[in-house]
This record gives sequence, C-alpha cells and structure tokens, in this order.
Amino acid sequence: MHRQGVSFWNTGFGPLIIFVLAEPLWISNVSMGGHLGGVVGGALATEAMLQARKANQPWLGYVGAAFVGLASILLAFAVAGN
Repeated sequence: MHRQGVSFWNTGFGPLIIFVLAEPLWISNVSMGGHLGGVVGGALATEAMLQARKANQPWLGYVGAAFVGLASILLAFAVAGN
C-alpha cells in the first residue's frame, strides 16, 4: 500500500498499534512487554522483508522473518525460565 501512496495511518494499522500499546493501561493482566516485543519483532521482520525485496531476493526476507520468530521464541523461553 505504501507503493500506492497510502499512508500507514490510513491503513488502520497505525491506530491498531496505538490501541494495542495502550490496552495494558486499562486492562489488568495484559503484558506491556509482550506487546512492545511484538511491535519490535514485527518491525524487524518487516524491515528484513523490505530489504530482501530491494535486493530482488524475496526468499531472504522469509529467512529474516523466520530468524526473528525463532529468536523471539528462544528469548521468551529464556525469560520464562527465570
């Protein structure tokens, strides 16, 4: 959608990110750290896919996104073990 000139905030994802990050402020037992980690992980996976597309090697984007996912799982296990 960005290539078509649609603003990020007009896609619905901008307000959704604001809502998801604000949600733990009024709902108990919702992890702020988990939501922030999801935003960071999503941004990293998105950047990997965009850079791979620029390099004309889209498969590399999938590898980058899979790496971010695997790193997230391993980090979650490491944190939960403490």
